[in-house]
Amino acid sequence: MRSRLIVFALGLMFAHSAWAQMPRGTVHWSLFPGFSNHGVLEMRQEYRASFNLTAGTTWQVRGLEISGLSSYNYRYFSGIQISGLSNVSGGYNAIQPKEKIDETFRGIQAAGVINKTVGSAVGAQVASINSVGGHITGFQWAGLFNYARSLQGVQLAGLFNSAPEGISGFQIASLFNYAGAQSLGIQFGLFNYCKTAGFMANPSNLFGDFYQIGLINMAGVSNGNQIGIINISKKNKGVPLGILNVDASHGYSSLRADDLFLGNLVISTGSRFYLNTFRVGYNFSLDGAPVCGMSYGLEQMWKEQDLIPRWYFVTGVHLVQLKEKDVKLLKSGRLLRYEAVYTRKVAKGTFIEMGLALNYSLHNPQPAEQGFLHQTSQKIWPGLILGYRL
Repeated sequence: MRSRLIVFALGLMFAHSAWAQMPRGTVHWSLFPGFSNHGVLEMRQEYRASFNLTAGTTWQVRGLEISGLSSYNYRYFSGIQISGLSNVSGGYNAIQPKEKIDETFRGIQAAGVINKTVGSAVGAQVASINSVGGHITGFQWAGLFNYARSLQGVQLAGLFNSAPEGISGFQIASLFNYAGAQSLGIQFGLFNYCKTAGFMANPSNLFGDFYQIGLINMAGVSNGNQIGIINISKKNKGVPLGILNVDASHGYSSLRADDLFLGNLVISTGSRFYLNTFRVGYNFSLDGAPVCGMSYGLEQMWKEQDLIPRWYFVTGVHLVQLKEKDVKLLKSGRLLRYEAVYTRKVAKGTFIEMGLALNYSLHNPQPAEQGFLHQTSQKIWPGLILGYRL
């Protein structure tokens, strides 16, 4: 009995050794899997070329593979792989995850629907959908969607690009780019997200190591530059350029009374470089004054260098649109306004705002017009600000 077990164990060892040292062929051809010039042994062979009328299945190919429908390589592929529907390399990693092979593809994959590499890859993928289970160094071009665990190179997609462990290169998509870890390079699309954008912020200019360019840009920590209509980050050490820049570490809100409106709600967001400020004001039906108005401005903030600052100083320029009583909105007053506001802590959690303003009218009313700016008949006039920071 013992001798039989020994023989059986030796047989397994020799079988494993034979499987590990696969014989090499030259050319493989098939009508469909299992019906080829090597029969089912094709799954244990390495070839220099493989030609398949429908679908081809091999251990590995180093050279050229062309299939009418699909190509499947259990272990590895290097060279050029072209299929009508799909290419798959590195399936052995899914079957034997404990014996995972790091790199399972090197070369060019082109397919009508999908390219999939279970391990890492070096080269290029062109299809409607491209997927690399590990790191890719190279290029992915998809009509719909690109995925790689991490990227060093370029992802170009009709809809989505995704790299959960980050990129060093370019992501370009019409809809959405996603980088889930610290990244270098450029994201260009309608919507962009990066968990940590860039490695080092440049405090003096726009030259950095990461750019997000799109309609809405989002980042956990942004050390780079965001260029878009809306830029959002939890912490921004870079430069956001947009109409609305939302940074959880910068900005303020306050209630104010000034020379234009008795009641103002001011919300300011942005970064350490500049703030975007929005304001809505109302005058509680005072005769001869605008009923309501709104403004958008760009501001710069200075503050005490302390963990909890006791004072702030903000200056900025605002474009103000007034709505006057019995006057259409676009025919009401419009002006440029410069503000300088000093904020001081007077008690725990209580900050008072005091400031000066200078108004410049952009509206030239006709003699028959009625309205605030026509009644004042002034082009330039000063103003006062008093507020409470929320």
